[in-house]
Amino acid sequence: MKTLRFVIKILEFILIILCLAGLTWGIYYLLTFRTSPSTGVESQNNVVVIASTAPYQLLVTYPSGQKTGFDSKTGKEVIGIPGSKYYFKSEPPVPEPGSYWLGLTDPPDKFQLQVIGEPAGEFGFGIYVYRNNRQLQETFSGKITAKNSAVYEIKSAPSGKFFPLQVTLIK
Repeated sequence: MKTLRFVIKILEFILIILCLAGLTWGIYYLLTFRTSPSTGVESQNNVVVIASTAPYQLLVTYPSGQKTGFDSKTGKEVIGIPGSKYYFKSEPPVPEPGSYWLGLTDPPDKFQLQVIGEPAGEFGFGIYVYRNNRQLQETFSGKITAKNSAVYEIKSAPSGKFFPLQVTLIK
């Protein structure tokens, strides 16, 4: 019975992600096109968008130490990664309380994602990658540890392409 409830939760999350997928296109256009100050020409960037259903918040940390998302140590949102965005969005037709969205422009090949929430809580998150005019997506699920978070290492495949992603639970 517990497994069935977990499967139903995952299916609900996937449905929510599919319903909210349209929002990722807005983030995509906000983050992907930049006008070069030197040439005045628009160029397209690689973008990664991560979404989680509330109340689970997100924090991305680059190897350089730069962070964007919800910092549980300070209890505040931080935008420390250049070209990144983090915000909460709730859509009336969706029966859930909303989602947290984190967008990254030209991320490194490896970074950490922390999902923050209540201990023993089950969560799901989706990762959308926009690269070379293609959108790719994957969904993941997990459980919050006693330390109120789950930490993942996200890196691109050995081929140097960002997909398929290698997502590994490290804490």
